[in-house]
Amino acid sequence: MPSYLLFVSVTTFSALSLFCPTLYLIYRINDKDTSGFMKHILQQELPGVIISVLAGIFLSTIVFFFTVWQQAVEREQQSSAEALKYKYKNLKAQINPHFLFNSLNTLSEIVYVDAKNADHYIQMLAAIYRYILDNEETDLISLHEEFRFINRYFELQKERDGEKIRLEIDFPHPERYKTIPISLQILIENALKHNSASEENPLHIHIQENDGYVVVSNNIQKRNTLNASHGTGLANLKERLNLIIGKEMTIEMKNNLFIVKLPIIRSQI
Repeated sequence: MPSYLLFVSVTTFSALSLFCPTLYLIYRINDKDTSGFMKHILQQELPGVIISVLAGIFLSTIVFFFTVWQQAVEREQQSSAEALKYKYKNLKAQINPHFLFNSLNTLSEIVYVDAKNADHYIQMLAAIYRYILDNEETDLISLHEEFRFINRYFELQKERDGEKIRLEIDFPHPERYKTIPISLQILIENALKHNSASEENPLHIHIQENDGYVVVSNNIQKRNTLNASHGTGLANLKERLNLIIGKEMTIEMKNNLFIVKLPIIRSQI
C-alpha cells in the first residue's frame, strides 16, 4: 500500500507539474495574454485536467496492481517449483543407500556358501548399481529399460532363493511408455521383503498392463516374523510419482493378492 500511495502521489504531481508550464509556454508562443493565466487555469482548464489525471490514475492503478499480482504469482510459482525440485532430490537420494544396504545383506549370505557364485553376484550387482548411478539425475526412463533392470535385479534374488520366487512380465510394447527409474524394483523388493517363499509355496510376482498403469501383483504369504517396517519405500515412491507424473499410485488387497497400480506415461514418438 505505501508503494501504491507513492505511485499515485508521484503520478498526480508529475501531471500537474507538466501541464501548467506546458500550457503557459503555448500561451507565450501564440502571443496570448498571460495576465489572467492562473485564473483561466483554475476556472476552465483545471477541472478537465483533474478528470484526465484521475482517469489516468485509474488506468495506471489497474496496470500497477496487475503487475504486482503477476509478480507475486511468478514468485510463488518459482518458489513452489524450487521446493518441489528440492523435495524430489531428497526423495531420490534415499534410494541408493537403501538399495545398496539390502543388496549387501544378500551378498553377505551368499559369500560364505559359494565364493564363485558370490563373485558372479558382485558383477551383476555392479551392473545394476551402474544403472542406478547413470539414472541418478533422470526423472523418466523407458519402461523397456526398467524391465531390463528388474530382470537383472530378480536374477540376483534368484541366486539366493532359486525357484522359491517367480517373476512374470506380461506387458506388450513397453518401449511406448516411460516411468520413473527404480520404481518397479522398489515394488518387487517390497514383495520379497514382506512375504515368505518356499518351493512348495513359491512367491509369484506378476507385472501387466492396465489402462495406462503398470500393475504389479503378488500372492500374499506374510512372514511369521518381520522386522518393523514403516513403509518408507512405498511412501517415497508414491511422492516421487506425484511430483513427476502427477498421478496417484494405488494399493489394494484382493483375493489374497497384494496389488499396486503404478502410473506411467506414453513416450513422445
